[in-house]
Parts: sequence; structure tokens; C-alpha cells
Amino acid sequence: MAEKILVIDDDADSLELIELMLKRQGYEVVTAQGGERGLAQAATANPDLIILDIMMPQMDGYEVCRRLRGTPHVASVPIIMFTAKTRVDDKVAGFDAGADDYVTKPTRPAELAARVKAIMSRPSAVAPVAAQPSNGKMIAILGAKGSVGVTTIAVNLSVAAADTGRSLILADLQDGAGGIGLHLGHPQAAGLPNLLRAGLQELDQERMRNELIEYAPGMRLLLASSQPAEAVAPLPGDYAERITTILTQMADLVVLDLGSRIREASLRALTLADQIILCLAPERISVAMIKTVLPLLWKNGVRPDQVGLVLLNTVVSATPTTSPEELAEQLDLPILGSITAAPELALQSSQLAQPMIRLQPQSPTARQFRELAQRTIADLEEAATPAQ
Repeated sequence: MAEKILVIDDDADSLELIELMLKRQGYEVVTAQGGERGLAQAATANPDLIILDIMMPQMDGYEVCRRLRGTPHVASVPIIMFTAKTRVDDKVAGFDAGADDYVTKPTRPAELAARVKAIMSRPSAVAPVAAQPSNGKMIAILGAKGSVGVTTIAVNLSVAAADTGRSLILADLQDGAGGIGLHLGHPQAAGLPNLLRAGLQELDQERMRNELIEYAPGMRLLLASSQPAEAVAPLPGDYAERITTILTQMADLVVLDLGSRIREASLRALTLADQIILCLAPERISVAMIKTVLPLLWKNGVRPDQVGLVLLNTVVSATPTTSPEELAEQLDLPILGSITAAPELALQSSQLAQPMIRLQPQSPTARQFRELAQRTIADLEEAATPAQ
């Protein structure tokens, strides 16, 4: 018996086109024009899959999806959202409403058929991403150029933040170039490539939990491989969206190490982040490269009030070519913190695979990382407080 697909769309032409495409693939197709009719059809047709348009009058696809997820006998039916809306925020809203996949219009028949086949071949429906409220805050850390210390800042900031009693997940999104595992003594761990080997719709909290490593009380790690040859593929943007969305459901804080290369996945993560930390050295090349990054962030919907700078001095004898105050004025961004050079401590940290803040907790470097963590958390809490 052919598997049954319910298609919900307010546009008659779209319904006819999708119905024809699916029938050619051997599926039984039921259509409904509009959200109310779609809910009624879902209650009686017992579909195996629902394809749902978002932009509909009276009741949009997000609301239809939420209602379907709240109806016991259809709550587990997979849902593909099908729409012309392409913004990252729109896709996230779809996943939050309970969608299993997201296809943008116009789509080729082969793509739609592949998405449908992938979901229909699953042994059971995936629990929607929004099964629990997404209350965690996300901090994304990005460098202007290589060797600027992004991972060092991500690791030490995370340890300091976890010491405040908040649950925290430190995630490495640089598959094939991951550094967190090397920094913290887990050189062989590779949770991220394991997630990439799974289907997008197989990603849920249970699978994520299996790939996390307990590092310290309240602090877990999602690690990427450090070996380029072991990378499955560049992290796709839709995986970055789903992974980070799930992680924010599992901890108070999620810290992302994005390295210094901006790719599609980086942009997706940056768009979702509550706060973005740009790491740079106070020297000409680093500053020039930051200036090339900022227009890309603004173009992709990042707001200036989400972004702050952290200065990392790597050489003791070096005299900064630009003062922190001048940098803040040039880039029109606040300085969240400044980490002074500590080459001996950095070398010891590398050799012992321990964060600097743990090796010398009373050092000026440790104090600077704690101050950075406190400033970051305070900014997040202030942004989350409703204006009086």
C-alpha cells in the first residue's frame, strides 16, 4: 500500500504541482487548501507525512505545525515545511514549531523526492526540536585571522563561566580543524563528525547527549576532529542550525568556537548567537581583517549590539600599534576584555592539556578571563531583562 502524504497550502497551483510530483514517485497524496482544512484532513486522513506551507492567511504554517504537534494521534507524523521564506530566522522558527525538515521554494522534483524519501525511510518520527523550551544563551567566538587565540579564549572563558554555577556546553564547530580536544586532553574525541554522519532529522537531544563529554561539574564538550583527513565534510548550515538549537535546550550557556574562517555554518551560528565575541590582536593586520568581517556580519542580520571585542596580546615585548580606546572608536564596538601575554603559562597549558585559568588561578591571566566571563554573563542578563 502506498504511503500517504498530506499537502497543506493555500495556493491551488502549488497544491496541484506538488501533488503531481509526489504521485509520480508512487505516493498517495491528499491535499488541503489552507490551515484549517489541513488540520481537519490530518485528523481523518491518517497521513504518513505532512508537507506544510508557511505563508498562509488566517492561520500560518507555524501555528498549524504547533497544533499538529499538540494533537496526540498526529503528533509524531513527520512534517516538512515548504515555503519561499529563506531567512535563517524563518527556518529556526519552523524547527521551533516542530518541523522535521525545511524545503524552500522553488524546489526541484528530485530534491523534494529525496527529502520525502529520507524522512519516510526513518523507522520512527523524530521528536521535534522544540520539545523543550530553548532557554540557554549562545556565545559565538570568532577570530579575524589564524593563530589569534580563539580556542584559548573559548576554553578559558567557558571554565570561568561554568565556575559561576551555570551549566555550560563548549562546542567546537571546526570539523577537521578542532582545537578544543587538544587543549583539554581529548585528542581522539570527535562528537561533531559523528553527528554529521547521522541524518539531519536524526539529531535530537538523546543523540547529542551521547556525543557530549563531561569535562568538569556543570561543563560538557562537543568536540570536532583535529585531523583534516577525518572531516566528513564542511559543516552544512542546516546542521549548524539544528545542532546549536538543540544545545541551547540542554544548558544555561552554549559557547561556540568558530575559529577564524567564515563559512555558511559560521554565519548560521552567528545569526543565532545572543552574543558574538570577535578576537583580535592589537596590531594592524588583525584590525584590518576585522574591518572586512564586520560588513559581512551586518549583511547577514547580526546587530552591532550583539558584538564585542576581546584583545589578545601574544607577545610580551610587543607594543600595541593601537590602544584599546582607539580600537573601540575605530570599529565602533565595545572592548569586552583584554588578555595580556603570558607565554610561559600558555606553553605550560599546552603541554599539560589544562586551561590557563586552572593552572594558575591567581594569575593576572586567570583574573582577566574571570572578568571577561562576568562581563559576558552580565551583558546577556541585561539584554534578557525587559525594559521598564
